[in-house]
Amino acid sequence: SFIKSAEELQKPEEISVSEKTTLSLAKYAAIGFIGAGFAAVFAIVMMYILNDKVSSEKEVVSRFRVKELGSLFGFIDRWLHNMAGDNKVWPEDAVFEMIVTNICNYAEDKKSLFVTGLSSKELLDRVCAELKKRMPELEIEGENDLIASASARKKMAEHEGVIVVEERNVSRYSGIQQELEIIGNVGIEVIGVIVG
Repeated sequence: SFIKSAEELQKPEEISVSEKTTLSLAKYAAIGFIGAGFAAVFAIVMMYILNDKVSSEKEVVSRFRVKELGSLFGFIDRWLHNMAGDNKVWPEDAVFEMIVTNICNYAEDKKSLFVTGLSSKELLDRVCAELKKRMPELEIEGENDLIASASARKKMAEHEGVIVVEERNVSRYSGIQQELEIIGNVGIEVIGVIVG
């Protein structure tokens, strides 16, 4: 019963060599395409996970539980927000007014503040100049890179509060962690963070 007679057997369909080659090529092309897609997605996910650079102020605030004083946007950032239809980009004067208001609310009766961060020197100097202009009653001093600069650490210890200035795609989360540990070890309050 398991063995079929010769009459019952059907002759196999003949497939030409060119059809076999086309089917094999299509099969391997599909497998290669799917494999390349998975590899690309994996590479993008790994780049995102391993990227240590600051991408947004919300990420800094949620990771380190610091208060956000404000966010400064450069020309390109404003242009990209406008292109995306986001009309919540404020003029720089309004942003600095908000930053000053937040500092006044969070700093309470502190009279001297130190401004530091891993941002570019240009951004830190600009923030310090604006704060000094808008808050002449406070002593405001600033210096970059609390991690590598002994003079920055010495100056910081002479103040009552610290404002941290970080920059998108420049500052690193691991560096911010080190900065906050140094500030915490001295026992000075972090007033908040400004991300530019």
